[in-house]
Amino acid sequence: MGIVTNAYIASGDFIQAVEESLHLLPEPLIGWFRTFLTQTQLVDASMDRALEALRRQCSNRWWQDWCGILIQCQVDRQLRYVMTAFLILLVCSLALVVYSVAITYNKYLQAQNDLERVLSVSVDEQLRNDHIRDLLVDVPNTVPQAVENNLKAYGWSPDGTDWVKTSDGTERYRLSDLQITLSGNDLMVRAKVSFPSPGSLGGSVTSPFH
Repeated sequence: MGIVTNAYIASGDFIQAVEESLHLLPEPLIGWFRTFLTQTQLVDASMDRALEALRRQCSNRWWQDWCGILIQCQVDRQLRYVMTAFLILLVCSLALVVYSVAITYNKYLQAQNDLERVLSVSVDEQLRNDHIRDLLVDVPNTVPQAVENNLKAYGWSPDGTDWVKTSDGTERYRLSDLQITLSGNDLMVRAKVSFPSPGSLGGSVTSPFH
């Protein structure tokens, strides 16, 4: 969209802008714009109908809004300068999405690292010394009790069937559907880890932990 928009702002002619930019566009955009050119040049010269058809090619919100501005520009060509602000808004929104994904992934890694330390409970009696393990030295005979002790030691509190870790009175992580199975010397733990979504997105993110 940015390539076509810049060409349109410079020329003021959208058909010319598409023709000049067509070789720079990736699929599926190049196919959509080829159809647009075919319709305007060979089938129907109405720009409004051609832009509406172009708009229907994709249900993406940004694409819909972009095509909507183009349709309005057919009435007032000066509105094409508004498209610069639209592209800036689009870039900022995409940056926010990338930032939110990065923050969410970082939070998941923090929760994973914390839980891996908490759940490093071994049934091997040889590991009961400070030089080998960094959690509790006195491991109870029952594995679930050992896990609970380690959760409490690392700041987790029981909340019904869930476990919650807070910071300054705010919930940071929630551990739910905790399942512990012991196979030989292997301790298998499955659970769901939840934490608040970053920024102003609201809600929470839930991810499986294994």
